[in-house]
Amino acid sequence: MRTLGPCSCILIPAFCLELDHDAEESPQLELEFPSADPGPDVLLQTKQEEGRLRSFVRGLTTPNRDIVQRRYWDEQSQADIARSLKVSEAAISKRLRRVISAGRLALGDLKFTD
Repeated sequence: MRTLGPCSCILIPAFCLELDHDAEESPQLELEFPSADPGPDVLLQTKQEEGRLRSFVRGLTTPNRDIVQRRYWDEQSQADIARSLKVSEAAISKRLRRVISAGRLALGDLKFTD
């Protein structure tokens, strides 16, 4: 979690509004909430949003879930993932873009920030 002035951000990998052009850079989704003792409504909403994100990731195909896990939770580069799976880096990038697009559709009502 990082602090930005009066707000704190929870960084949740895998989804963003803009794809980075550099293959080594990866997009992230940031859910913002006030840092000063958020009320129960805000805490509940944040937990629900996190649950929806976890559910979305669990619903991915096994290969896509594996790539998402490696890239965002294990912090492997796209090049390292491609080498280990014996596919091109472009193939990994393409899969991640498809997952991100699907995530935008499934989670489009969540609050996204840049």
